[in-house]
Amino acid sequence: MNDISNYIKVMNDLDLDNFSLELFEDIRLSIYLQITKLSPSI
Repeated sequence: MNDISNYIKVMNDLDLDNFSLELFEDIRLSIYLQITKLSPSI
């Protein structure tokens, strides 16, 4: 779960105006897949 809070912190610290939305979606998807792998009940 610590990785997730680190990820959220990084996302909040990024300047999203200069950040590729497509890359953001890829990262979000990979994080989501990691979470669902850790928690099959989701």
